[in-house]
Amino acid sequence: MWAMANCGRYDRSKRRYPSDPTDEEWAIDEPMIPAAKTYLY
Repeated sequence: MWAMANCGRYDRSKRRYPSDPTDEEWAIDEPMIPAAKTYLY
């Protein structure tokens, strides 16, 4: 059951997709994503 104190934290109604991560979730995941490779042509 949801506590009213946590409802705002998990509200995803203003995101483009319900699966979009919050800023806090993104801060955890971002360091694990490798940098894009650059190609010199």
